[in-house]
Amino acid sequence: MSELLSIVQNQPRRALIIGAGIGASVFAVQALWRYFFTERSGKKLPRLRNEKWKLSGRCEIAIDSLELLLAELEPNKFQSEFGRGKYDLRRLPENDADDQQQQQKFVFSNLRFVVSEEKCETRRDKRNKFNGRDVRRLLEKAEQRGQRMERIRTNNPQKAQCVERNVAWERAFRRVTGQKVKDNVQMLKKGVIRKAKNKQRKKRKWDERKQMVEVDKERRMEKKKENVEKRKRQTTEKRKTRKKK
Repeated sequence: MSELLSIVQNQPRRALIIGAGIGASVFAVQALWRYFFTERSGKKLPRLRNEKWKLSGRCEIAIDSLELLLAELEPNKFQSEFGRGKYDLRRLPENDADDQQQQQKFVFSNLRFVVSEEKCETRRDKRNKFNGRDVRRLLEKAEQRGQRMERIRTNNPQKAQCVERNVAWERAFRRVTGQKVKDNVQMLKKGVIRKAKNKQRKKRKWDERKQMVEVDKERRMEKKKENVEKRKRQTTEKRKTRKKK
């Protein structure tokens, strides 16, 4: 029986913390906890809302996936991540004796903390980034890269093949990670033409709208003028009738 399986059987609370810390599926950890809780106590837990894992068939798959993830972590890194911080084992309830014994085994003076630094975007990364809505700028970048590739191809064909292979791999990696790569020159040219046509069409519609607004304004002004003239005539006629009386 694997080490993780024994942890899940004997210390289900700690298994939940370990599974959440190494990025395992919440549904996998919940299924493991429910399964071993029913095995140990004979009671059934109420079904969790939006639970997608069955308690029988997929528990072994969840155990294997959690064990693989746990094996990738170094021991010191495991202690630094789960000994202190967000998943602190000292915050567990006092009635869990196994977890308290496990806490005493940790030596906090020998911990090695791993701090992940965010990678700054370099100039080369910005140059090889082909996403966004500025199609004209993307076309310029694609054409510049094509010119660079032509110069490299004339001077060193072997290096050009290596660069093209790297560009293809980077393009594939970005697409796999969900990013859009807009580096096709022909498609970008069509996009520039399409954008120019849309701009002209919108300008034409705006001019038509402005013209319609001006026409409507003139029509309303004419109607207002006619109403004023009509009111004047009516008042003059009333005065004339009063004088006759």
